[in-house]
Amino acid sequence: MASHDAGEEEEEEIIHVGGPNIAGWEDVTSVQAEQEVPPVVAVQYDANDRATMNLFAAVLKSGEVSERVYNLTTDVIYINSANYTAWETRWRCLEDLPDLFLQKESVFLDDMLDLNPKNYQLWNYRRRFALKRGKVFEEEEFLYSGRCLADDAKNYHAWAHRAAIADAFDAWDRELPIITKMLSEDVRNNSAWNHRFLTLQRLLEREPAEALLESELASLSTIILRAPHNESAWNYLRGLCCNLKQSAPLNYSPRDISLKVLEKCSTCGPALAFLADSCSAQKLLLPQRGNQKLAEAATAEGIRLYKALEVTDPIRAAYWQLCQANLLNVP
Repeated sequence: MASHDAGEEEEEEIIHVGGPNIAGWEDVTSVQAEQEVPPVVAVQYDANDRATMNLFAAVLKSGEVSERVYNLTTDVIYINSANYTAWETRWRCLEDLPDLFLQKESVFLDDMLDLNPKNYQLWNYRRRFALKRGKVFEEEEFLYSGRCLADDAKNYHAWAHRAAIADAFDAWDRELPIITKMLSEDVRNNSAWNHRFLTLQRLLEREPAEALLESELASLSTIILRAPHNESAWNYLRGLCCNLKQSAPLNYSPRDISLKVLEKCSTCGPALAFLADSCSAQKLLLPQRGNQKLAEAATAEGIRLYKALEVTDPIRAAYWQLCQANLLNVP
């Protein structure tokens, strides 16, 4: 739908169902749209928009659910796409209408995505819409979010929608290749890293852990070497380690990644911090397994690494000193 301040030719294409004396609404008396609490700054509507909002207020008062109300919500949402009452009313109408309206709705939602891709009401509505249509339209939903991410790869709403659809339709298998491609374009995309970890968690619920984790560690090594100071990748590695606790020994360990990075960049803070924190974890675990000497060696190595971090990351020197004190105080 064209904007309300467009040229005269475009204005003729706009149908204001709430305008005065519009056919099909003769039986409804518009009421003044009011708010319980007077707004600090009142919205200034033009005559047509005011008529639409007043008609919508009358519809809300009557509780009518019909095709004409469905069409009315189109205008109301174009006037203000954040009007959650209009979205909810539209949904009630859609549920009461024949299924042929679902395709019409898909076109409308595509249009709304172009107009406002970060609208909470739009994405919440789209999720309900997707779940109503079911798995047969799964591909369309991924294309919908993908279209948005192509313009803004860190749009939270689009990522959340992908996760919801993948969960609802058990479609997590498709996500890793797509995320890998996105990270190849922007290795610092925090949203993509977050989605990758969620994908990993879901896949680990149904696949052998060792093979999947081995593959991830190998991929992660390559990615980290491209941007060794990228905190997102290191946080992802820490997350992987949480899943390694119950798995069999792997041919490629997280420690290997850190050492490989330090061979090329001996002052890489994230790599040093990862190794130092690993030593702290070993200091806790090794005595429980009767390896006191190895625990003492881990302590010494951890202190050395934390001291190195005081030099390479001086802005957090006090924090690294605290880490040393905590490591020495571990019983």
